[in-house]
Amino acid sequence: MLHFFCVNPTAGNVDFDEYSEKIAKACQTKGLDYEIVRSEYKGHITELARTAADNNKEITIYSVGGDGTINETVNGLMASKNGDAILVPVPCGSGNDFIRTFGYNEKEQIDAVLERALDTTVKEIDVMKINDVYGANISSVGFDAKVVMNSIKFKKVKIIPNKMSYTFSVFYTFVTQGAYDVKMTADGKELPYGKILLTAAANGQYYGGGMQPVPTAVIDDGLLDLCVVEKVSKLAIPKFFPKYSKGEADKIKQAHFLKCKEFVISSDKDLPLNIDGEVSFVKKAVFGISERKLKIGILSLDERK
Repeated sequence: MLHFFCVNPTAGNVDFDEYSEKIAKACQTKGLDYEIVRSEYKGHITELARTAADNNKEITIYSVGGDGTINETVNGLMASKNGDAILVPVPCGSGNDFIRTFGYNEKEQIDAVLERALDTTVKEIDVMKINDVYGANISSVGFDAKVVMNSIKFKKVKIIPNKMSYTFSVFYTFVTQGAYDVKMTADGKELPYGKILLTAAANGQYYGGGMQPVPTAVIDDGLLDLCVVEKVSKLAIPKFFPKYSKGEADKIKQAHFLKCKEFVISSDKDLPLNIDGEVSFVKKAVFGISERKLKIGILSLDERK
């Protein structure tokens, strides 16, 4: 078994040299065959993961970084021919939302995380496919996707602390963004919501630093869990967003929930699309669940206390 570590030095506060040293020490102590690679550019981990999985039948790939790093790793594994490769998230990002679905929500030293990452329980989960891109966690269209886009801009403003960039973006998007005119279908049936604030397709339960659009989402049931929010007046958004963030969108009359295998949303104008924190503009997005499952190693939780 090859233990293959993909380290993203741009995630969180990852120091490649420091982490490489700790990874090597942990693997050598356990007598493991291992390799450590460094991400050099956006999309690099996808290439590294795919090549490593295709060239090694028995392999565990460790995604050392945040949710974006996991997304790249997932896309690499899903593009490979090796359906037995195992993904182990090593949460070192700023949000670490994906792994919260499995009960992990604490900040820990990399040594402690690595110790458990090398001894995980393997579980098969669903993987979403949005157009030609895979996503393991949550994908959204509309207001919150635009918030992510704007937060990236705010992170580049030196006078704004990184931790505050998302908060600034929420208020900025609230002031500047209106509703989206869309057409939507779920399993071929047209949905009666023409103007929306946002829609989220959930596989996992958390995104955006702990927000819960669908707290009841199940990551291995073969279905998409949708939260569709109709147009909300600007005056109501400050009340809506805290409830949405806390997993209480069901208390808002504009929010609707359903399960389906395929969801399609389209518009005559560009729609902001967020896939596990990766953002783009589309005029049409087709959401589905891949027939192929993903094997994931879950960090043990029994040694935390």
